[in-house]
Amino acid sequence: MLHFGGRPNEVDAFTFSNSLIALSDALQEINRQTNPDFAIEIAIEGVGPGSFRATIKATLKSLGGLFKRSGEGIVVGVLAILIGQRLFPDSAKITVDESMVVIENGHDKIIILRAVWNAKEKLPDPRQVERHIGRAFATLDDDPSITEFGLLGHITDEAPVAIIPRATFPLLAAPETIEPTGNRRYRDERTKLTVLRAILERSTRRWQFVWQGIRIAAPIRNQTFFEKLASREYWFAQGDLLDFMLRIHQVRDDISNVFINESYEVLEVYGVQHIDRQPRLPEH
Repeated sequence: MLHFGGRPNEVDAFTFSNSLIALSDALQEINRQTNPDFAIEIAIEGVGPGSFRATIKATLKSLGGLFKRSGEGIVVGVLAILIGQRLFPDSAKITVDESMVVIENGHDKIIILRAVWNAKEKLPDPRQVERHIGRAFATLDDDPSITEFGLLGHITDEAPVAIIPRATFPLLAAPETIEPTGNRRYRDERTKLTVLRAILERSTRRWQFVWQGIRIAAPIRNQTFFEKLASREYWFAQGDLLDFMLRIHQVRDDISNVFINESYEVLEVYGVQHIDRQPRLPEH
C-alpha cells in the first residue's frame, strides 16, 4: 500500500495523480520483469484529511498465476528495495541468510523476505524501474504540501511501515541521463509556455507550465537564465510566457507502437513575454 502524507486539504490533485502514475509505471515494470502472469491494478482511496493511500491489487491474467498469489507483495517489496538502494547507494550493509535479507544504514534497518530480494536480483533491467521512481519523487518534491511518502502493510494501518521524509525527496528525484535507444528518443522544440509556478532558486526542481493546453513540469537547465534573474534582467509574474527551447523525452508504447511524451526539460531561455493585465477602458 502507498501512503501520501500532507497537510490537511492541501494535497494537489495534479501531484497525486502524476506521482501515482509514475509509481504505477514502476510497479508495472517490476511486475512485467518478474511476474508476467499477473496484471497489477491500482485502486485509489482517500483516508483522513490530507493523507491519501493507494491499494495495490493483483488481477489474475492466466491460470499459471494461480500458484503466485503473493505476486503483489513481491512487486511492492522490490519497489521498497530499489527506493532504499537509491537512498543509500554505497553505505548500506547487506546481510543475506536463507529466509531474510537485512539492509542496515546507520540506525536504519530494513528486513526483507529472501524471495523478494531474489526477485530484485533477477530484474533484467532495473534502470527502467528507477527512472519511474525518479519521476514520482520529482513530482512529490515539486509540491511543498507533501510532507512524506510511505509504504503500508494494510490500507487501515495507522502509520506506514516505512516513511520517507520530504528532506530525502531531492535525492530520490535526482535526474538520470537517458540515452536514446530504439524505444526512447527526444526532440527539441522552440516554444512559448505559460508559467504556472516558478522555482526562483538555482536548482533542478521543476517549474510548472501550460504547453499546448496541457499542464507540464520541467526543470530549467540554462544557468544563464538564473544569472539574469538574479541581476533583474528578467522578471515575470504568473501567467507570463517564457520563450525557450523545450526538450521532450519520449518512449515508445508497446501496444500502439507510437512515441508518447514522458518528461520535459528546458535547455535555453530566450526571453520573457509579459501579459497585459491592465483593464482596457471602453472605447467611445
